[in-house]
Amino acid sequence: MKYFILILAILLLLLGHYFKMLRWRQFVEIYEKPQNDILLKSLIIGYMVNFCLPFRIGDLIRSIYAGRKMKNGIGFSIATVIVDKYLDVIVVGFLFLIFYLGSFPKVTLLYSLLFYLGLSTIALYFLVIAIKYSRYLKILTKKISSIFNDEIELNLLHFSWSIISVFKDMYKKVSRKKLIYNTVLIWLWYITSYYLFATFLSTFQSTVKLIDVFNLLFNSNNIFMSTIRISHISSNLILQIPLIMGLYILTPLIALYTISILKDKANNTLIENDDEQFGMKYLKILPHVNKNEKLEFLEAYFSGGIEIILKDILK
Repeated sequence: MKYFILILAILLLLLGHYFKMLRWRQFVEIYEKPQNDILLKSLIIGYMVNFCLPFRIGDLIRSIYAGRKMKNGIGFSIATVIVDKYLDVIVVGFLFLIFYLGSFPKVTLLYSLLFYLGLSTIALYFLVIAIKYSRYLKILTKKISSIFNDEIELNLLHFSWSIISVFKDMYKKVSRKKLIYNTVLIWLWYITSYYLFATFLSTFQSTVKLIDVFNLLFNSNNIFMSTIRISHISSNLILQIPLIMGLYILTPLIALYTISILKDKANNTLIENDDEQFGMKYLKILPHVNKNEKLEFLEAYFSGGIEIILKDILK
């Protein structure tokens, strides 16, 4: 029976990862046709790296891997991941608040609670600043990027443009109902999986609670350490066993990665159809002509010249 609980916990964790990919897809599909297998592979590779290495560099690798396959490039991919992580930070902060207000040991949660709430507040503050005082940010970005050569300047401006566009369109173009639906399901699967995993671990020693597993995975120290390292220094002895944590965290990742490979092979046997034949059109995040024209467009935008251009067009 206890191994059935572990299997169910792994399956629910797998579902959570899959719905996380679906939510990420929402930010991409505004501008280009998403490739589910690429998004899934990128997400899984990122999680695997975060399990083994510190500083959450798996999120950067996830962005780079996906961006190399995207029409809009790595800068756009990083922007979509930032938006995705921004939503998770808010949810994790809210969950830490619930746990803190509950009957759990408050001392062990206080630092993580303050960390996530502070991070959420700072992110929200900069989001408001970016919208309300975007003109000043554009000027600052243009001045900083102009120090470098055209190639670096183009990449910096493109990244900044992507951040502005994705955050703006997250509220204007993305289906909010679908976004909320995916986010709720992501965390419903995750929390239920953590609870079942804690129940499974409780069959080996003294009671392991949901908060023990949640705090292990999302403790503020996890930003600076790998998951396996956090597990090793955990105060709960059963969570220090790498085999148990590896089995729980890596099994759904390996399963999803295998599924993405099989799906990729299946897609390669099909003839790709032009989406525009079926009435599907995507916003162009930038004029896709050549680097010089992209740079001219971005320089005009970040220097405020785009406003003059638009006024001239509307006359």
